[in-house]
Amino acid sequence: MKTYNYLSNAVTRFGAISTQVITIVFILFTISASAQMHSTMPAVPSPTGNSIPFGGFGGLTAGYGIQYLITPGTALGGFTTAPTPGNNISTLYIRSAATSSPVTYSNFTIKLGQTTATELTTGVWVTSGMTQVYFSSSQSITWVNGTWIQFNLQTPFLYDPAQSLIIEMTHTAISGLTATIFPIANHSATVGLVRRVWATNPPPAPVGSAGTLLYCGIDVTPAAPCTEPPVPGSATANPPSSRRRPN
Repeated sequence: MKTYNYLSNAVTRFGAISTQVITIVFILFTISASAQMHSTMPAVPSPTGNSIPFGGFGGLTAGYGIQYLITPGTALGGFTTAPTPGNNISTLYIRSAATSSPVTYSNFTIKLGQTTATELTTGVWVTSGMTQVYFSSSQSITWVNGTWIQFNLQTPFLYDPAQSLIIEMTHTAISGLTATIFPIANHSATVGLVRRVWATNPPPAPVGSAGTLLYCGIDVTPAAPCTEPPVPGSATANPPSSRRRPN
């Protein structure tokens, strides 16, 4: 089975002109041979930390929720490298923009969905077509600025890269906060459209919206069963290369 890593173009649109990239591919001696692609990404210039839904925006103990929209293609707001069709999203990453002691989120839930729309609607919480892919009755997160928070999805999500992706994250209560924090990284640029809506939990009445883009990443794996036979292991290191300047 093959795994591919993708980061939202919120990460790279205004990134460094070039970045050294080292790709290491391991083909392991296992019944299901595994190949994983790793890409280093330039940091977002002036990323903004947001307190919704993890930082106590609605109160230090209050439940909250948010929906983000990731557009298809590789323009600003999409993934830097468009995943190919026929893959499941297996892992979701969000970027931390703050440092904290452990914070616990009750009934933490991630849902994914898709739409042909390229923006969300102010005042509307999307419920149709949303699939629960991750749940924890007590999710502990220790936020560390500049690192990735990784969620291995309990239910893989079949992803159509020709459509927009909706990422929903909600919880019903917070414990462990002593002050409001701003832990979820957003791109400093906006696109003039509604790319996120937020609400007290439970929705469906959003209390705000904005064009801010989520700083996130995904892993995808083939939706079809792996049929490749085992092959001898090897490791390959590619020399540094330059990343093309974004448009």
